[in-house]
Amino acid sequence: MGRFEDAYEVDIEYNEDYAILHFAHLDKINKDILMDMKARLGDIYKFFTTIGYECLHIALHEHNVKLHRLVKRLGFTFMGNADGLAVFQYREN
Repeated sequence: MGRFEDAYEVDIEYNEDYAILHFAHLDKINKDILMDMKARLGDIYKFFTTIGYECLHIALHEHNVKLHRLVKRLGFTFMGNADGLAVFQYREN
């Protein structure tokens, strides 16, 4: 755990088809926390691509505009809506 362990928590769900992230909680966001998220996202991405996944996904409630903006700032791309959730994809170039 890092120094921002109280600010946010991300759960990871995966199977043979996909790896998807879920915000378990997000209490606050600032520049330092955003940079921490980017670093951890890079580590998670490297792990999952090393074991054969092509990308990561994150699913958010359709109407949570604040989280939509946050994941876009982290580098996720909107893919579409499914079952009341907005689905985003992350790939490093």
